[in-house]
Amino acid sequence: MSFVNVEVLISNPERPERNRKVVLEADGSFIYTIIPPSVARELGLQAVGERGLTLPTGAHCTLKVVRALIRYGEREVEDDVIVGGTPCRNILGAETLRKLGLKIDFEEGRVVEA
Repeated sequence: MSFVNVEVLISNPERPERNRKVVLEADGSFIYTIIPPSVARELGLQAVGERGLTLPTGAHCTLKVVRALIRYGEREVEDDVIVGGTPCRNILGAETLRKLGLKIDFEEGRVVEA
């Protein structure tokens, strides 16, 4: 297993009062954080670009990138986040984990201070 489920608070950096708790898979094998399109719409997150990805099936897709505040406990970071959708999983990626100063403890099944 290369991931554990964690609850994070995702906010609009321009309007932090617009926020929502979301369960993401903290996945050390995936670089990027991916959130559902419904969350991006609800929070009013605006696209700042696009990123091409290759899915595990080998299919290629291009997805929107937004800026979002991501909070886990007392730690918070503003980061680029991919707006996913089927067949993408909702992921807290390795780069966001690093910026938050966190890592995955597989034995305990949780994220901990790096």
